[in-house]
Amino acid sequence: MKKVLIALSFLPFMAMSAPDNIDFKKLIKPLGPDMMAVGTQASSWCDGILIEETYQVCDERPIYETQEITECHYESLLTEQTYSFTTPGRYQCLGPIYQGNVRYDLTRTEWRTEQVEVGVEKYNCQTRTRWICEH
Repeated sequence: MKKVLIALSFLPFMAMSAPDNIDFKKLIKPLGPDMMAVGTQASSWCDGILIEETYQVCDERPIYETQEITECHYESLLTEQTYSFTTPGRYQCLGPIYQGNVRYDLTRTEWRTEQVEVGVEKYNCQTRTRWICEH
């Protein structure tokens, strides 16, 4: 027991007397994938854990769909004001309509088609890898 106590008493002196040129990082290694990367994966800009991430880069183009549109036109005979509205789909316009105390009579109905963007198509996709620094 006395030998152990004597050996332990010299431990602080031995730790303090280590040469300055020892690279302690060479004396340890990571325990698993969640530890800091070493070797070619290590980087001076990251002071945390480097994690490899795969992501996809694609070109995109819009997808269009032809949609029918109904446009209803109304006119007030007394005030000579007009009122119009547009709705998607093919409908029959009805009238007359009232806004406040003003009566608007149906003057005409228009049906037309429009190209409407309904989504995006991804094509020419490529998988790439990058390193993410987590703290």
